[in-house]
Amino acid sequence: MSGLAQLVGPVSSFEAFLLSLGLDFNPSGSRSDKIGMRRTALFLRNWRVFCVCIGLGLVTMASSASARQLSLAPALTSELNRVLNVSEALHRALVEQNEELTEISLREIVLQLGRARAASYLAKPHDRRHLMKILDAAYEQFELSQTSYGNERWARIEAAFNQLANLVRVYKLDPSFGIFFCPKDRTTWVQKGYKPRNPFKSYKHTDASCGIRVSG
Repeated sequence: MSGLAQLVGPVSSFEAFLLSLGLDFNPSGSRSDKIGMRRTALFLRNWRVFCVCIGLGLVTMASSASARQLSLAPALTSELNRVLNVSEALHRALVEQNEELTEISLREIVLQLGRARAASYLAKPHDRRHLMKILDAAYEQFELSQTSYGNERWARIEAAFNQLANLVRVYKLDPSFGIFFCPKDRTTWVQKGYKPRNPFKSYKHTDASCGIRVSG
């Protein structure tokens, strides 16, 4: 018996289900009644097959998305995960609107991005070119944000978080980090967990809870 057949089960199981609803497959009943019952059982069987196929399809899609992520050398992966860990401190500072912690976290993430860039030689040449584009863009935006103010600073931080989202999307990193998107202000960021904490709430004037975990 195939895996799908095992999941679906025989028609008789649906007949038992119909009996539990009071639908009796009485042999003495009319031929049309028995045909109708059989058709009902067959419909339920086909519906179950459809639901199982949909479920398997969703699992396959999720597995395929994960399979498309690139694996990097362990030492390089560790450096990138450290970038994400520092970004979590920055994310928390922005959510709490803690200016002092924001300044510290910006300096730390620039330093850690520098270490990750230095470790990028561990990647294959083709992978390294793509990785360096992401790291360079994030490094530049975070570095410039340290000497920027007001909306310009927020715009640079937002652009940098978009690059961190690219890291999480493309490479196999710490799975506790996910990509979040707020449909109201169209911002994207990376954070741990599944409960959204929008770091751009004060900049975009949106709710702190606006966000959907879309990846990772």
